[in-house]
Amino acid sequence: MSRAKSLALFVAQTPFQLFVVHELAARPNYADHEKVLLTDVMSAECGLNVGIWDELVHLEPPLAARDLLKRFQDAHRVVRSLLKGRYKREPTLLVANLEHPLSNASYAHLRRYPGFQLHVYPEGLANLVPTRWTTKRVIYQAGKWVLTRLVGAPFIAVGSDLTGSRFAERIYTYAPQLLPAPFRDRAVALSRTAELSPVEPGVLVLGQDLDRFLPNERAEHELGSLLLFAREHFAGRRLYKPHHHEAPWGWKLARSLGFEIVESPCPVELWLRSQPVSHLVSFGSSALVHARLMYGDRIEALAFKPDVLQAVPGTSPARMKEIMTVFERVGVRVVEGIPGGISYNEAPGG
Repeated sequence: MSRAKSLALFVAQTPFQLFVVHELAARPNYADHEKVLLTDVMSAECGLNVGIWDELVHLEPPLAARDLLKRFQDAHRVVRSLLKGRYKREPTLLVANLEHPLSNASYAHLRRYPGFQLHVYPEGLANLVPTRWTTKRVIYQAGKWVLTRLVGAPFIAVGSDLTGSRFAERIYTYAPQLLPAPFRDRAVALSRTAELSPVEPGVLVLGQDLDRFLPNERAEHELGSLLLFAREHFAGRRLYKPHHHEAPWGWKLARSLGFEIVESPCPVELWLRSQPVSHLVSFGSSALVHARLMYGDRIEALAFKPDVLQAVPGTSPARMKEIMTVFERVGVRVVEGIPGGISYNEAPGG
């Protein structure tokens, strides 16, 4: 009698995470597992091979459309249902961010079983530059810890390490050399793809959800500056890809300034494979780092005034300095940003 397969539960809550888990699920070390994908961002348009999954659980609408407590209640309900009747010895959980409700609920349930392993995969800068404890973060996590218990859907506090790398058995990454030193002995390098169609002259501007952290008037001003910079400095196609949590005024502003809107639900890292342009620009999107790691010098990546990101909770001046170090090491150019930033016209090749 053959032994039941151990569960490998892959959780994806952003388009980029969805792209990465499809790459991971094809790895030989999960061949003998029952592979289950739990996501609320699935899209057939991205051409991902859904046939690799033994089961695909897709939540609609996405959890982000629900209030905080409802997110955790629904996440726990789905995970409990998913685990019912399954073989639970030696389960493996693959996540990018343990603070997300689906990941956190999956961790809360699976960590109780014998032989449990946590594997972390890359989400972006959070994996390369861990967040730091701040008073706001302590209060935020403590509030979630209390409130979610009142509704029977407990949040597991993860501290300052949102990714879970601190206690993961395996850490997948595109850049092992950039991981913080304590994590490198558990790093597993992901291959960097060489697949890329011929690169066309042009610029792709990546939207970011600044309106969540800045007053609307300032967020609109900053985005306008970014778009004008891109329009004035780059010839060829001018494209704008909104962030999946971005308010509609962002793409409307881009369209008014002459940019084509990229409406694809696929992550830009995947979209670039078939429609690459020579320049990628944003305030400081993780996609800038991913593009450099995955496609090298074929695409130039620029961070425009990334000091704006200090408005994001948990992004202190010290963390901002670490992010700039990562940008420098992978070849992302910083334009008119924090002290030490460069004017694009003064940059080599600018």
